[in-house]
Amino acid sequence: MNDALAIEQVLAGDKESYRYLVERYHTGLVRYCFSILLDEDAAHDVAQQAFINAYNNLRSYKPKYAFSTWLYRIARNDAYRELKQLNRRQEITETEDVSEQDVHESTIMKHLGEELHTAMAGLRAEWRQILHLYYWEQKSYEEIAELLDTPLNTVKVWMRRAKQQLEKELQPV
Repeated sequence: MNDALAIEQVLAGDKESYRYLVERYHTGLVRYCFSILLDEDAAHDVAQQAFINAYNNLRSYKPKYAFSTWLYRIARNDAYRELKQLNRRQEITETEDVSEQDVHESTIMKHLGEELHTAMAGLRAEWRQILHLYYWEQKSYEEIAELLDTPLNTVKVWMRRAKQQLEKELQPV
């Protein structure tokens, strides 16, 4: 099965065909959401919500674009909404006990490696996204530009700056 056939079958009433799309894109979409949110639980929640939103709006999907591009754009929008909420919640709880946060942070560090995580967290959200899409999702600059609705040259500049900043952050002292 391919994306176009699965979408066609879903639109014809075969809801079970959507499972193919979820299984195909779930892992990558969660990683993409994590690259924006830096919170594993939130990334899973946002990815799930993106699949629900995509399903509910599948009739508005335009096949001239890759389904993955459309899905990732939905996830991106959902992730930025969640990021705003997370930032608001963090401001409220910063004065409270952070021991739970410390435990969560140590879990994340194990997954990503302490130095890389720290360096990535210091990058602008757009730069983290581009690095993730390019290296982990293996998207081309053109696909990234389309996905982020950003000019191609901007994507190239952001990628160069992100690499330079990472290199600077990862240099031994």
